[in-house]
Parts: sequence; structure tokens; C-alpha cells
Amino acid sequence: MSRSARGAIGSAPQAAGSDIDKINASRANADPKQVTTGTVSVRRAVLAAPNAARVADSDRRRYAPDGAARAPDPMADEVQPKDSPLTPFPVVAAVGFALGAAALHSRWRVEWLEHAAGPADAERVRWVLSHHFGSTLLAALGTCIAAALLARALWRERAVGAIVGGLALAGASLGVWMGWLAGPPALPPTLETRWLIEGMGASWVLGVIATGSAFSLVLLARPRGVLGALLGFGGVALCAVVWLERAGVAADPFMVETSQVVQNLTDGAVNWDVVTQRADGPVHVAMVTPARENRLDGVDLPTLVLPPPAAVSFEVPDDDAPLWLELRAGADAEVGRGDQPAVVRWEVRVDGELRWSEERILLDGTPAHKRVWSVVRDDESAPGLSVEPGQRVELATGLAMPPDRSESLGPLATGFGRVRLIRRPARPLEQASPDRPNIVFVVADTQRRDRLSAYGYQRPTSPNVDSLARAGTLFERAYATSTWTWPSTASLFTGLTPFAHGVRAAPTAYLADELRTLAEILSSDGYRTAAFSGNPLVAARRNYDQGFERFDDDPLVFRRGTLLVDRALEWLDEVSHERFFLYVHLIDSHDPYLPLPEQCERLGLPGRPEGWRQDQENLIRQQLVLAAQRAEDGRPDANELLSAADREALDQLYDAATATTDAQLGRLLDAIAARGLEDRTLVIFTADHGEGLLERGLYGHGLTLHEEESGVPLVVAGPTIEAGARIEQPVSNRHLMPSIAKLLGLELRGAPGSVDLFHPRSMESGPILVSSDHALRHGRRSPTHSLRVGNEVLHWTPTADGPRFFAGQPDVVRLYDLAADPDALFDLANQRPERVAELLELLRERLDAESANAVVGALGTGEATLEMLRRAGYVEPEETE
Repeated sequence: MSRSARGAIGSAPQAAGSDIDKINASRANADPKQVTTGTVSVRRAVLAAPNAARVADSDRRRYAPDGAARAPDPMADEVQPKDSPLTPFPVVAAVGFALGAAALHSRWRVEWLEHAAGPADAERVRWVLSHHFGSTLLAALGTCIAAALLARALWRERAVGAIVGGLALAGASLGVWMGWLAGPPALPPTLETRWLIEGMGASWVLGVIATGSAFSLVLLARPRGVLGALLGFGGVALCAVVWLERAGVAADPFMVETSQVVQNLTDGAVNWDVVTQRADGPVHVAMVTPARENRLDGVDLPTLVLPPPAAVSFEVPDDDAPLWLELRAGADAEVGRGDQPAVVRWEVRVDGELRWSEERILLDGTPAHKRVWSVVRDDESAPGLSVEPGQRVELATGLAMPPDRSESLGPLATGFGRVRLIRRPARPLEQASPDRPNIVFVVADTQRRDRLSAYGYQRPTSPNVDSLARAGTLFERAYATSTWTWPSTASLFTGLTPFAHGVRAAPTAYLADELRTLAEILSSDGYRTAAFSGNPLVAARRNYDQGFERFDDDPLVFRRGTLLVDRALEWLDEVSHERFFLYVHLIDSHDPYLPLPEQCERLGLPGRPEGWRQDQENLIRQQLVLAAQRAEDGRPDANELLSAADREALDQLYDAATATTDAQLGRLLDAIAARGLEDRTLVIFTADHGEGLLERGLYGHGLTLHEEESGVPLVVAGPTIEAGARIEQPVSNRHLMPSIAKLLGLELRGAPGSVDLFHPRSMESGPILVSSDHALRHGRRSPTHSLRVGNEVLHWTPTADGPRFFAGQPDVVRLYDLAADPDALFDLANQRPERVAELLELLRERLDAESANAVVGALGTGEATLEMLRRAGYVEPEETE
């Protein structure tokens, strides 16, 4: 209540009339403009007058004699002001719309500043904001209306109202930025950047303007000006919203290009015409390694080898989209060695026009960085050479040397690597939803399931896997298709067995373009796709990058999870507003074990022993493999060969490494939750294979097909996935790919016998096939296959497929009953010969059926790849292939 009103109540009755007369006189003589412009004294008088008049009139009636004439009320015919300035809901709504426009502009400004220095461009940012325009506006509107109403209720204490309104506006803006009120976070909390400071400054300028306008309306609006204020201010707010839309907030969908292979000229098929070739060196396809330094671009590639002088040609096929010729030029590392230097020339012509050429002098002293592949393309930004359907392309090699010297060189391994015709169709980006979710696919390399606390292990090695299992479905008995990385990962990508996709050993470890991968299917359906691989075997050079926009790998070293997840989270920040597929291949459970110190401390384990070499695990593995060659039954005695300290160290280090893998998974899960993506993201956790830890006197993987190496974890969680379920039925994790395709309603070809893992209650898994061309038979590598039917598992090592050392010996066949013998220690083959014959026949039929349509043949193995396999423990030092 105003001071003038309190004074009126405290005055004598005789003074009331004179007070009214003075007030009426002041109202009658007041300048209307002065009232509406509102000096402090006039506003106080206007606000005090109604209350004073009512109090005085009440006093006059109380003390006037009965029947006495009462003076006429000069305000009787006027509309009585209410207790606060008139602020009808439409005006408040207009204020809210203005503040909503300010919040939208703030979001736009912050997004732009945050992404301007990164890979995202203005078009993509506009697309992101367009999908949150409505939710951002509604959130800001609701908050600002509440703020305006609260300020109206507190109008007498105008300073308090201003503070409350300002704080509400600040809270609304912060809520929009952080994703509390609308959509995923617009801005990660990076308070140290100047971008945030500038963005907040721009936001506060707009906020001050909008807040000032709002309180001006609230405090100064009169009854006759309400409609005009509503129309005027509402028009300003509408113009602000329209301006924001025209500025690009509601932009057209952002388009992203994908890459699809139309034709591959280095897949072994003869799909070119020979123009000229040497009699002693015909054109052919083989693996070529320009440089053995894997860090350089000299890795093994399937190559169209043209021993110079030679040339081939082919016609560009018909296609609806623009086509690009993708290829590289190079020569094998042995070209020019010794006293035979060579001057090699490569040429690419299209319809007779020279489009690209290069000449290189190769000597014995030519450094590796000058022997790498040369990428053939129109310019630095182009994916290759642009070509059109019907054009004739000619690839040629030659020697820029005198004929007599050229003849003395003989056929040289020069040519063009990974020659492909690709199309790059554009597709619009889309957002994730519960029925079409984001997909985060985490593969823990070398992670056996029985060392996870989620599977009952006594040490708490996997709190994050435990949490994921509670939120989703855990498969108690899941298996990989192989016990080493190349074939097993290829199965995860294609949904096929190693015999079907053809990636079985080093000579065939190239994922054929004809295979349709999970990333390709998702990319064509509008997903952003990226892979982060810590294992150098899962690499772009082996064509595992099919369908991925980004494939982050290192061709030489194992990269630990800390670096890998850091890079994955950076990419996640770029695409979190879009529908994405993220593949992360963690390597922390793979030797050499380098667990995080905090995980060792959490588990109370000592960490890596002092005195252990960096390759100590590999030395132990080789020692046991050699001992297996001497053992009568092929099983070395690890207790005799290794000290108790070393055996304990291996066991403890593996547990700490498992905990480290789990911690990296936890970082990914926390990032998904922090970005508000949990309700529209499918998370998959599995492994490519397990690890033998001296159970049969052996250490490592790829050595046997037993549970410790073939059994893997499998946990899925997300929309439509049953929470807290544990499935005991045996399954193969290769069925993840077709299960994802079925979940999204996508067409899938070439995956017979697929099982829907996301509806496990109604699935029929059937027999499970596992194989490894690197398995040991008495310490020597020999292909081995297994078939699991129910609780029975049959292992078969055919002599015909193994090394000549076993020539003339019978096949090795073993049968185990895992229900009675879960560790597979007792061979029942001699006791159940009829069952062995039955299962062996079924296994042979499965292998024949799977390999009937295999799409890849052996191209050989480059020296760089063999060296990497030796370091990884898949090839012994004396082996050459």
C-alpha cells in the first residue's frame, strides 16, 4: 500500500473531504501526457488516488449525519483501476513470444560460435536448430510467461519483480543451452572459451531489451492502451520470429554424401580389356606393398598389376548418380632395388584425354616416404577422377628409360591399387527416435565373458556392464564366429560366417566390396556413421571402412581406450543432434596389458610387474606354443614352464585390463546420458573373441575353439529392449547385424538363417558354427571348426587343410558335453561314435553351404601385414604365410 493511502487512513474525518477535493483537482488539472509518461510523483498520485478516495468515502459515510446530503463522487463514472496495472494474458503472451525469440536467437548465436571453428558448417547448424525450433520456443515461452506473471504479482515491490523476471529469463536461456528445457544440449559447458563469453554477451543484450520492454508494458499500460500495446508488441515478437526463420533457423534439411561402390576392378575378376602387356609379365591382380612402414601410405592393397609397359581399359557403366574413379598408383617396395634403378610412369586417360600422370625414379636408396601410394584425383578435395557413363578409361604404366635398360629389368610389380568406381548420392540427415534409434556398438577386443562381474565373476570388474545389463538384456551363452579378430569382426559387420564372407586368414583378410556391411545399410538409411578402432587389424586398408563416413584407425599400433573414446566423444558432440551409428573397437583387454592405475587401485591389484618387458605376454605365448609342439598331447604344462608369480600376474593383469575396458564403456554411457540420448539410443556391448589364460597350458587367442576363447559377452539395451532379462539360449553374435536391420525395417539380403536377438523369447538360434584357421594342432597352426548343438559341441581339425607335417594322419575329432563338463575337459568321441558321425556330417554340410557363395579369393599377403601379424601373435616368427 502506498504512503499516500496510509496517510489518508490516518487523517481526521474532517480532513477527508479536503483531501478528496485536492486529489480530484489534481486529476482534473493534470496533463494526460504527464500521466502516461509517468514521472515518479504523478505515478504515485495516480496509484494512491483510488485507495485514498475509497477510504475517505467510507469515513464520510461513517461520520455524516443520517439523511445528510452526500457530495457527488466525481469518479463514479470512471473505470476503477485494479490493484495493479492491467496486464492481461495476451500481453504476457506477447512478452513471452518476444523472450522466446530472444532465446532462439541466443541458441542460434551460441551454436554458431561453438561450431564455427569446427568441422560443422553454417548449413548443418541451421539444420540442427530447425529441429528444435518449436520445442525451444515453447520452453522459453512457458518460462517467460511464468516470470511475467510472477513479476505482476510482485508489482508493488518493483525491484523484486525485476530481479525475479531477470533470473527467470537467465534460467530459461541457460536451460535451453544445456538441454534442460528443449532438445539435447546446445552447448557443452566449456566456460574457458571466448565463444561462450561472446555468446552469453549477445544473449544478455537481447534479454535486457526484451525484459525492459516487458516491464515497460506491465508498469505503464493503461486500459485504453492495452489493445495497442498487444498489437504493437505482439507484432514486434512476430517479426522477430519470422526474421529468425529467414535467417536460417528453419532451413532446408542438411544433405550428406555417402559413398557406394559400383564396380571393383581389383576384386580378382577380369572386368577390363587388355590393351597391351608383356609376354613375360601379364596383367593380373595381387597384393602390392610400396613401403613396409605402416605409418606411411604404403600399406598392402589389392592391386591391378601392370608390369610396364602395359595398359588396360574399361567402360564406365550406366548409373543414375555421378561417378568417381577411385584409385592409387604405386610400385612394390622391391622395384628399383639393387643395381637395377627404374624410372616408372603411370597414366590415366579418359576417352583418350590425359587426366592424370606421374613419373617416379625408384632407387635402392629411395626413402620409404617417396615410395608411398599416390592418390589419383582431380584435386585435393575430390574423392577421385570424375567420370561419366559410357566413357572409356585407360590405365597404363611405362618406363621412361632406354629400351635396352628397360628390357633388363624384367616385369616389375607396378600398377594401380584399389581401383573402384564409386557413386556419392546425397541424403538428408534425420533425427533419432525410439523406433529408429541411434546405435552405439562397442566391441571389447579379447574380452572373455566369464571375467565380467555381470556374468558372476567374483571380482567387481565390470560395474558399467552390470548397469547396462540391468537396463537391457544379457545373453548368458553368446559366441563369436571365430577366436581371432579379422574373421570375427567381419562377421559382426556382415552378419555372415567366415566361410561366407571369406575373411579367414591373412591371404584373404580383405573385406570384399560385394559384401553389404552394417555401416553401409545404416548410411543409406540416413545415419551418420563413424568407427574408432584401437586394433590395427580392423583397418581401412583391409576395406573394413565400407559405409563409414569416418574411420579412425592406426595401421601400426594398438591404441588404448582413453585416446579412442576421447576421439569418439568429439565426434559424438558433432552429430548428437542427428541419427548416428558409432562403432568403437576397444583394445584394453588385449595384451600387452596396460590397465589404468585407478582400476588397479579399485580392485586392489598391483598392476604390471616390475621387470616385465613390453612384449612379455607375447614371449610367454611363444614359449607355450613351442612347448605344445613337444608335448605328447599338444598341451604344455604351464605350471612347469612359468613361475607362480608370472601366472598370477597374467591373471591379475587381465582382470585389471577388463576393468579398464569397462571404464571406457562407462565413459561412453555417461556421454550418452549427459546428452539426453538414452531414450533413443540402442547400446550394444560384445567382443570379437575371448582369451585363453593357461586353462589348457596355452595363453592367448586364436589357438583353440573352447569356451574361454569363443565365448563372448553380449548385452543390448535401449528402446524396445526388455530390461533385466537374462537369456540362457546359446546364440552367435553375428546375428546382431541382421537384428539391427530388422529393428529398423531395412531390407537385408545374403544373411540366411538370421536370428532376431532383440526378441529373444521367440527366437530359434539353431546350431552355432565357430572356426579358426590359426588354431593349434600339437603347436602348429591348423584350421579347426566346431559346431554347437544344444549342450553338445563337436571340434573337427581336418588333416587335409593343415600343414604337411600331419600328412597321412587321421583327422582330429572331439566331442564335449558342456552340461556335464562346462570346461570341456573330457573328450566323449570314443564313447559316442554315432553322435560324432551325425554331428560331423551336419558340420560338413554347414561348411559347404556357407562357402558355396563366398565372394573373395586369396590375393596373398603383403610383408607389412605379415609383420603386424607377428607382433600381434597370430603368426609365429618362422611362419611365412
